[in-house]
Amino acid sequence: MVGTTTTRPRSNINPPTADSVEFTIPVSVSPSVIEFALPRWETDYDLVDFLATATIRQTPDTPSIIGDSTVVPATYKIAASFCSPKNLTRKSKTVILATHGIGQARSHWIFVLFIS
Repeated sequence: MVGTTTTRPRSNINPPTADSVEFTIPVSVSPSVIEFALPRWETDYDLVDFLATATIRQTPDTPSIIGDSTVVPATYKIAASFCSPKNLTRKSKTVILATHGIGQARSHWIFVLFIS
């Protein structure tokens, strides 16, 4: 695969009955991000005034809190593991393509992989 790197599987997250390959896939994005034009609050009263103004019905004269948009380029790495059964049998037809998910270490897959 172009742009990917392959590493040795980590035994602590991959099932012992599987052949596993780990990948790191770089993904470049350039999203347009809206900047909010929020005032700087010097006191708690300033914050209360802002919240009161922001939560009432707006009129055409009310200034918008939505400011300009800006493009913010970034590159992220998506980690993935591909696991297939070591010993092919009639029952072992399942492969797993697990991505990083909510945590960076992918430890949330340990429970799913070892009891499946």
